[in-house]
Amino acid sequence: MVKFRDQHVIITGGSSGIGRAMAQLFVRHGAHVSIIARRQQQLDETLAELAGLRRSASQRLEARSVDVSDMEKLQEAFDSLMADGYPADILVNAAGIVHCGYFEDISMADFYRTIEVDLYGTVNAVKAVVPTMIERKKGHIVNFSSVLGFAASFGYTAYCAAKFGVRGFSDALRHELKPYGIGVSCVFPQDTDTPQLYQEREIQPP
Repeated sequence: MVKFRDQHVIITGGSSGIGRAMAQLFVRHGAHVSIIARRQQQLDETLAELAGLRRSASQRLEARSVDVSDMEKLQEAFDSLMADGYPADILVNAAGIVHCGYFEDISMADFYRTIEVDLYGTVNAVKAVVPTMIERKKGHIVNFSSVLGFAASFGYTAYCAAKFGVRGFSDALRHELKPYGIGVSCVFPQDTDTPQLYQEREIQPP
C-alpha cells in the first residue's frame, strides 16, 4: 500500500534542504508532488531526481519558480498547480532564510526580508490553498517553524521573530480550520544538515 497515492502535495522551498527531502519522501509514497522555489536550475535538478523515485508513471511532478513573499505571483503559481483536477491535499511550507548577527548590525532590509520570507511567505501559501480546502472540507497544512520558534537564541532576533510568528499563526489557524476537517501541523526542527545551515554558520556571531 502506498500511503499518499494520488494525493497532491505542494511544497514551498522544495528544491533544497528539508523541502527537497520531504518531496523525495512523498514521491516514494505515491503522491503527486509540486515544488516551489526561487532558483529554476535547482528546481530542474530536483524534478529530475524525483522522476527517478516515482512509484508509478502516473504520478504528476511539477515545479514553479516564484518568491513566496510575492503574494500575487505565488497565487498564480498555486492556481496553475491546482488546475485540471489537482487541488492541494497537503501543503508543506518549508521555504525559509536566515539572517543572523548582532541586532545592531543587521540591516533593516535583511530583518524585513527574513519576516517576508519566513512568516509572510508561510501565510501567503496558506492563503492560496485554504479556500479550496474549506470547499472540499479536507486537507492538511504543515508549517515549518524552528526550535527558535519557542526558545529564542542570541544573534537570531530576526529569525526568532519570524519563527515565533509561524508558531502563533499555526496555533490560531488550527482552531479556525478544525471544523472543516483541515489539519494544521507546526514543525520545530533543530539544526539540520542543509545548505542553509552551512551558509548560516559563516555569519554566526561568536
